[in-house]
Amino acid sequence: EDFTAPYSKTKEEIARILKEEGYLWSFEKVGEGARAQLKSKPRYAGNTPALKNVKRVSRPGLRRYVGCEDIPKVLGGMGIAIVSTPKGIMAGHTARKHNLGGELLALVWRRGALTEIFNTAKSCRVSVESRSVSPRRWRSTSREAARSR
Repeated sequence: EDFTAPYSKTKEEIARILKEEGYLWSFEKVGEGARAQLKSKPRYAGNTPALKNVKRVSRPGLRRYVGCEDIPKVLGGMGIAIVSTPKGIMAGHTARKHNLGGELLALVWRRGALTEIFNTAKSCRVSVESRSVSPRRWRSTSREAARSR
């Protein structure tokens, strides 16, 4: 299913970033002048669209500006931040690489990212709990090893 929105240069740049990052198959400008529309085709993972979670951060009532070191890593790299910099609108990792800050427009992550993080955490917890030696014993063993050196 395609979706459309009123055209603007900012929306076109955001759509370009989403296409580069794999959230959209394609986008195009339809029409001319004031009636122009931006038509986008989302990428699907099975029957669900990859572009499911978008959070607008900076808004007209409260703008949010960040330096290059303050650009957030969305879900530990499972998503992207979209930043408006003096060199144009770009993904957060690109702005960080070019040492640019700017206005933090939005955070985008794919649909199953939180589920994958929780599943990974559960599998790590199970592997730690399945050990026969308790965590207290691990500490004493490492102390004994340090004493013997």
